[in-house]
Amino acid sequence: MSISIPQHSDQSQQTSDRGHFLAGIGLFLMLGPLIGFLSTIYAMMSAHPDELGRRIGLSMTVSMWGFGAAILGSALVTIAVTALGNREFWIYRDGLFLAVVMCLAYGAFGVVFGVALIAILLIRRSEFLRAKIQSQNKSCEATGDNVHI
Repeated sequence: MSISIPQHSDQSQQTSDRGHFLAGIGLFLMLGPLIGFLSTIYAMMSAHPDELGRRIGLSMTVSMWGFGAAILGSALVTIAVTALGNREFWIYRDGLFLAVVMCLAYGAFGVVFGVALIAILLIRRSEFLRAKIQSQNKSCEATGDNVHI
């Protein structure tokens, strides 16, 4: 019994790798405001009263950089999904979660970018699910398991 493995061209493999990388970096950057929020809490708890204002100001600067990182991250995930055609299921699952967090916690900018990312991911939901089922079938074929869906 022989198993035929579809050969991917180098171009499509590079595009897939780029999409995987961009989506991973984008989802990580979407955590930026959370890091800024945690730095604010740490600054307020660990500062002496005479340096509290300076530390809170610094942590607010970190929070603003975090908001910028989240906006950049949602743009990178959008590029990975739309332009590079990445359909790995973890991007769908984690992207939806972080987009909802953006809408609830990051203010007006979070709503604008979070809703846009939610719309893009939900429009392509069937493509993500199809890719997930195909990857499960491939892994079952490789191990010899029979799975009925």
